[in-house]
Amino acid sequence: MQVIANRLRATRANPPGMASGEGPRRETYAAALQQFDDLMTAAAVIGPVSRPLPLYYAVLQAGKAIAAAWTPGDGWRAGGHGLAEDDGAGWQDILHFRVKPSPPSKKWGTGVFGAVADKLGPARLMEGVELGALWSALPEANLPPSYGSWPLALPFRPTYFERGRNFAIRAHRGYLYLRGRAPADDAESINRLLAGYPDAAGARLEAGEVILPALQESESGTLADAWGIGVGLTWSQPSPELIPPYPHARLRGDRLGGEHWLVPAVGARSGRLSPLLLWWALLFGLSLLARYHPADWRAALDFDRSACADRLAELLDEALVIVPDLLFDAATAK
Repeated sequence: MQVIANRLRATRANPPGMASGEGPRRETYAAALQQFDDLMTAAAVIGPVSRPLPLYYAVLQAGKAIAAAWTPGDGWRAGGHGLAEDDGAGWQDILHFRVKPSPPSKKWGTGVFGAVADKLGPARLMEGVELGALWSALPEANLPPSYGSWPLALPFRPTYFERGRNFAIRAHRGYLYLRGRAPADDAESINRLLAGYPDAAGARLEAGEVILPALQESESGTLADAWGIGVGLTWSQPSPELIPPYPHARLRGDRLGGEHWLVPAVGARSGRLSPLLLWWALLFGLSLLARYHPADWRAALDFDRSACADRLAELLDEALVIVPDLLFDAATAK
């Protein structure tokens, strides 16, 4: 964790964007990232029952630094979380606990979450969403123990680019791994599945019926490897923004094949959120559980009685490594 967190800390000497000059933006950038570093250090040394509290607030403070660097006008002074508990929806377990975006206010605008979402792209969280849906949509994170009907992030392994004159990309082709969400030989089911993935727009399915040995492809358009059965997809235009995998140092050895990801839309009317926003909303929800529903949260982490306990503890360990790197990318990308 410390090595990756240091990447973000190092930007304080030469802040990006509008925090690069002298003045309140730079001061806010440096102070917020110092708090981020302290809170991440605290999160790393405490147990999972309390970890969501410093972990979420570390993300919030890093978000304030990102807003100071990139949000125009007075919007960089954004306060407030930008998220809230969706208390109008009942929940029988923590995976069905819901968070929602806060309505914009005259004082805080869309909050820190909204300010960073503006920096990252057009997709926003529009309505309430269950924590299980956010968790299931995360690329490369281990899944919750019972992910039900929530859409999963799907690995996509590019195979080649076709280039014409002047090296213009004419097609993007590769294999999509369905993770058991649809039969590999059922084109209708696959197309219904892909309708929930904004980055699959414009893709043509090359569904086949032949199951092949690991990493062997054929004209059928079907591939089998460590992810299971993959089906061929081709975009006639340059590929949409497929999410690249997290750094290889984090991936198991059987997943170092250069795959990308299709990330589903989460929440009604929402587009495809970036992995950082998925993690952010998820950690916010976990921090609400730890703060306001401590008995339910502690029960979910009871290794003797809860089927979620091991996966939740592992998720929080992953957050210590993955989230600082995603924040670094958000802070430094122009």
